[in-house]
Amino acid sequence: KTKVVEKTFVLPAQTTAGEYVITARLAYQDTARELETKFLVAERAVIRKGAIDYTPFATGYSKTVTIANLGNKAGEYTLKETISNFDSIFYSGTEPTSASDSEYVWKVANLKPGDIVTISYKVDYTPLILFLLAILLFSWYILVKLRTVRLTKFIMQRRVIEEGAEFTIGLDVKNASGSNADEAVVRDFVPPV
Repeated sequence: KTKVVEKTFVLPAQTTAGEYVITARLAYQDTARELETKFLVAERAVIRKGAIDYTPFATGYSKTVTIANLGNKAGEYTLKETISNFDSIFYSGTEPTSASDSEYVWKVANLKPGDIVTISYKVDYTPLILFLLAILLFSWYILVKLRTVRLTKFIMQRRVIEEGAEFTIGLDVKNASGSNADEAVVRDFVPPV
């Protein structure tokens, strides 16, 4: 009768390069057998790009990319991301090695075995939103507050007015609307003192 025995071995990250031997021994009653298998672990960099963390928020988004060397030799990795010319105005984060048109390139050199590098950036439109709000507020101030007909009412005498005494009311009318105010009507209510 034949029976197949199977065992899976997983070599850990950064396993030292070299020749390895797996020895299998089988013993039954007085008989023993031994079988050897050799295999070679090469010296090389095993670069893995981890999960990309994309996080949108109210005024933009952020992105984080993790790069790890799981091999036993130093290596390098090049990450390329497309960021539009408009978004590049609001970019902040890990400085790219090069940026042309809308392609940003980060070159990670000499990534030693076991090293982990994180490249993160964000595109935040807050300055644009604040700028647009400032323009809107300024426009409102110019078009509504400054460009109107204003009326100011004041008492002309600079003394305490006693009961039954006469006093003079002044009205100051200013036209800042930018056009003639031909049909302006001013009405005033004078309370008894």
